[in-house]
Amino acid sequence: MLCICLLAAAGGCIFYKTDPSAKPVTAVDPYLAAPDYWWNQPAKEKASCRDFDKLWNACKGELYVRLFPLDREQYREGLLSSEPVVSAQFFEPWRRDTATIGDLAESSLSSIRRTVHIEVSRNPDGTFVASPKVLVERFTFAERRLTSISQYHQAFGGSRAFSDSTDLTGALLQAVYWYPVRRDLNLEKAMATSIQQAIGRAGG
Repeated sequence: MLCICLLAAAGGCIFYKTDPSAKPVTAVDPYLAAPDYWWNQPAKEKASCRDFDKLWNACKGELYVRLFPLDREQYREGLLSSEPVVSAQFFEPWRRDTATIGDLAESSLSSIRRTVHIEVSRNPDGTFVASPKVLVERFTFAERRLTSISQYHQAFGGSRAFSDSTDLTGALLQAVYWYPVRRDLNLEKAMATSIQQAIGRAGG
């Protein structure tokens, strides 16, 4: 019996040394945490058409099919923007806002949302191109500091605007927020392909 207890206790112990050069997962470049950094990255996939209106309508239809509500429609600037949408989970097979099994698993295990920008521009030869960009964001909330046992029942209840931590300027940090993690290149490729196919069906 004593041997079993010792083995059980040993299972929770760490017998290897940690890497002193390892960085915490929260130690990221501040530029990477800004949405504009990801939006300004060039698009990898594009759909083209000689008719601007056909291309524009195909882009709007793609947002509709993938259940991204339209947020902004800037016709003159050539920009379509969707509202941020919490990504599909494994029990929502009818949704098409994740392109791979890995993305679906990620959004099922964590709170992930996606926002779509489709930029439409004109080439020198007179053709128009649509460039989908998809920003992936993760939800996070700051841990609450407990200074007495009487605060335990309030640890997960209620809401608060700011955490107990401050940034380098001394300003309080937000307690609940979404932060960018990457662009969804797989979904961008799938959207560009679908837009091009829609243009072909429309005779563009």
